[in-house]
Amino acid sequence: MKNNIFILLVAISTTSIAQNSIRLVDLNSNYLSIDNSNGAFFETGDFTFEMWIKIDAWDTGGYAGYKAGILSYNQSNFWLAIQSQGKPQLRMGCGDLTFSYTASDWVGNWKHIALVRVGETLNWYVDGQLSASKSCSGGKFMDTNTINIGTNPGWTCSIDGWISKIRYVKGTAVYTSDFTPVFEDLENISGTELLLNVANETDAFKDSSNANHTINLHGTNANPYFVANNGPLMPAGILMSGDVSIENNSIKNVADPVYAQDAATKSYVDSSVNSFSGSYNDLTETPTIYTQAQVDALVANLQNQIDEPVYTIGYWPVLGGYVFMVSADGKHGLVAEIEDQGVESWYNAQNLISNPSNHSANGQNFTDWRLPTRYELAQMYSQKSEIESVGGDAFGTKTYWTSNQSIYSVNGLEEETAWRQNFGTGIQYSSNAIRLVDDLFVRSVREF
Repeated sequence: MKNNIFILLVAISTTSIAQNSIRLVDLNSNYLSIDNSNGAFFETGDFTFEMWIKIDAWDTGGYAGYKAGILSYNQSNFWLAIQSQGKPQLRMGCGDLTFSYTASDWVGNWKHIALVRVGETLNWYVDGQLSASKSCSGGKFMDTNTINIGTNPGWTCSIDGWISKIRYVKGTAVYTSDFTPVFEDLENISGTELLLNVANETDAFKDSSNANHTINLHGTNANPYFVANNGPLMPAGILMSGDVSIENNSIKNVADPVYAQDAATKSYVDSSVNSFSGSYNDLTETPTIYTQAQVDALVANLQNQIDEPVYTIGYWPVLGGYVFMVSADGKHGLVAEIEDQGVESWYNAQNLISNPSNHSANGQNFTDWRLPTRYELAQMYSQKSEIESVGGDAFGTKTYWTSNQSIYSVNGLEEETAWRQNFGTGIQYSSNAIRLVDDLFVRSVREF
């Protein structure tokens, strides 16, 4: 019999667990490269580039005082580097952007960095905290040149240190507020064009995204190499999650270990619990004695952590449709209906949405559907192929209402209308060619 809740509580480890990494040695001119001749990395809208990095020493010979070249594909069109004052600088289609942020503690410390574009704003996060923002109107992110990670060959600027867990997501701003960086493997969410988790030595240089890009290694004396247990440190005190039980004083029903430490910890705890036959006085620490009420509270809290679901981008019938936006912790987001609710005027659109008969079978289980905003509809458009792939109605070249009203002036006269988006071209309109009383397609969303 499998029990999700257990009464026998074992001590939570006080030791931080290190992930794996890739070593780049500046003296060996180490870096990674990816062919991009087909323009797969090209993006003019939202995007997210993130990675873990630890600097061993700054590249003092870097061009014009640049200390570390993080990402580049053409030194005159795009590159991300750290310059002489320890500030990240981005060169992009919209011009050079130097973020006013000094990273004085980077040497010898693991840092999570994320460059996120939301609309026309570029946000720079360090360790999950928004450190700087800049406007970047109309800029393009990568084109058709070779992608280089860990150097900028044209400007002689390289990383001397370690890198780990790299992800590039096209069309989505994964982080829109401060967040807690993920220490475990990053997920292959919709739009992921590059995913390098460095999970083990065999797959250290394997792109785990659906694109499956070939990672090329470069070096003069030696190539970049895999380093076990010398990556980002997973903090101590993290609770287990999943179905766990105690059977004959051993941990049972544990899922297959993801990391080697999991298997080692299970083996150690099993053998220690089974072999212990002394009294509490034999322990080096005095055990904590809990009342029944305290045990009940601990168990309830643990069960809540086990039961609370975490969602990702994709089709979730239990939520009524396709999840196209999700928070960093995976607990909240937006769901798109997989079927149209019909054709109606903007005034009567919500009334159409409120009728359960106008929804899919799964969508009829919820009553909180509404019109999407301009931004939300744009995110749906960027994932229209994925949403269509699960069935329901095709978007085709239809034009859909958003919830955002607008005022359009013609010859000095102002008329009320609302924004809408054509799913053939992706263009959003606010002209008075369509009035609020005219009929357009309706596709609703709901929050969870």
